[in-house]
Amino acid sequence: MMHGIGNTVYTISDVNRISFGNIIAAENRNGWQWFRVSWINQAPSQITNKENGIDGWFRGDNLVFFDPKAMMADINNLFLETAPR
Repeated sequence: MMHGIGNTVYTISDVNRISFGNIIAAENRNGWQWFRVSWINQAPSQITNKENGIDGWFRGDNLVFFDPKAMMADINNLFLETAPR
């Protein structure tokens, strides 16, 4: 999957807080790919790398790129598997 503007990402903070967002800008810095994220539900908190989160920029290895439709299908299947029969 190419990582760039328009991709959907998530990150986890505070052990159980998941933040979803969309990439709105990308750039390379010192060999690392950085992304500016527009968070949809809540911005992450307790960011471990002190450079992450400054002005909304996050280093690519701190974000998980995913396909929301595929993730929803997996979640729906989980509920179908655990439903009483």
